Amino acid sequence: MIAEGADLQIILRLLCLASITAGGIKAKALESIKREILQAYGYNYLPLLLSLASPSLGLLVPNPLPPLRTSNLKYPFTAIRKSLRLLIDDSPEGIDEVENDISFTYSGYAPISIRLIQCVAQKGGVISNPTEKSANDTSTKQEKMQAHPIVGWKGFEDVVASIPGETVDIVQKNVAKRSPAIPSLLQAPAKSTTIVFFLGGCTYTEIAAIRWVGRQNRGRKFLVATTGIISGASMIDSISGARSFPGGSKVV
Repeated sequence: MIAEGADLQIILRLLCLASITAGGIKAKALESIKREILQAYGYNYLPLLLSLASPSLGLLVPNPLPPLRTSNLKYPFTAIRKSLRLLIDDSPEGIDEVENDISFTYSGYAPISIRLIQCVAQKGGVISNPTEKSANDTSTKQEKMQAHPIVGWKGFEDVVASIPGETVDIVQKNVAKRSPAIPSLLQAPAKSTTIVFFLGGCTYTEIAAIRWVGRQNRGRKFLVATTGIISGASMIDSISGARSFPGGSKVV
């Protein structure tokens, strides 16, 4: 792709994905690729390559990691790929599963962010396909599953601990006193609203996956609040600053 003069932004995105999913790129191969990028596109992109490899981001790093940086960087993808069912096989059975799972949004890949939401609000959807049982039934109508109460990360503590970043689990309690008539009214089934915050932004595809989760549950709706809508291109743009990429459009 470099020899063909492809868009540098696409090349960097593919390199970052390869680094994250494989736990880094072999040191010699990575240095060779960086050298080719600088020679083909210009040395003014050296700060961008350094930023992608910085400990604060760790998006483009060698494998194995240098001894001084091993403790600062984590690569949980290979560890949580199976536990969170991030990838669905392209077998006939897998294709049927994709059609009834949030992985349909990425054609077989389930976003980690939405799987984490399911760890809290739809635990059964992480362990197995929530529509498998209804698919095996002879009836044509598929009934939605009743949403279970929010009980935090219970059952997925090990998975959450392997992902970089701190987690908070706080149970809100109603302090205000209620009249005796109100508790009886709360016994009736009512929809609860779960607000999902994305700090730093989210993609339209993640929103589509959350909508899918909401359609599979009865008694819960989701409200998404985000600081912005992002994409792979906008993430690279934010790291590089305002500049034009060779082979691509100018960043405004």
